[in-house]
Amino acid sequence: MRQAITAVICRNESKYKAARDYGLKRTTIESRIKALLKRNNIDELRRQLKDSGNETEEEMIFSNKYTSCQVFNVNQEAQLSEYIKKLADMNYGLNYSQIRTLAYHYAKLIVDCKIPEKWKQNKMTDKYILKYPSIFVILCQYCFDCSKLIWIT
Repeated sequence: MRQAITAVICRNESKYKAARDYGLKRTTIESRIKALLKRNNIDELRRQLKDSGNETEEEMIFSNKYTSCQVFNVNQEAQLSEYIKKLADMNYGLNYSQIRTLAYHYAKLIVDCKIPEKWKQNKMTDKYILKYPSIFVILCQYCFDCSKLIWIT
């Protein structure tokens, strides 16, 4: 996505050509460029796209539409999934509901985390695992109930 937008904005390629070259829909490129131009003027946007020092900020800009609904960012998700893996490696695996409760308590510890009201009412996450692919994969690989391995797919 970033390469297609860079081609359109910095190299003045057409949106049709960028969509064809990068295998994206033209309307997707148009909507992303429109959203970026609302935040920045064209010169500032060109500078940001050429600058390689803003990788994390740009990754957020070019992320998918579900990113706004997510509670954890990429680093927090990775930390949580590593912790779940570590527990499983120590033979203290958690089942599905325990992982949901753990994720809720982890979200409470994060200072700027926006926890949904439903999580607060239930004291656990709302089947969030489907939104976070790395945690879902770990759940499938490592989730077990004390005595035997239970594969969840």
